[in-house]
Amino acid sequence: MRAHGPHFTGIHHFGFEVDDLDETGRKLEAAQGHRLTAKDVSDAALRDGVHANFEQKWSGPDGVVVDVSHTGWEGTR
Repeated sequence: MRAHGPHFTGIHHFGFEVDDLDETGRKLEAAQGHRLTAKDVSDAALRDGVHANFEQKWSGPDGVVVDVSHTGWEGTR
């Protein structure tokens, strides 16, 4: 996935930590969102028991990317 270009102005993406990725995915689909595929983004998970970033990336109908994670991001609790 590439940013909207060097001259883009506005919200590019934002993220939420969620309890249930599957339920959140169903809600995003119901709101006309679609999940970006592995060719668009790369996901990371726990590495050797150490917290690492994990997120699913979704695109809303307006093109803003929504990151959802059940583990949060490094630096978050």
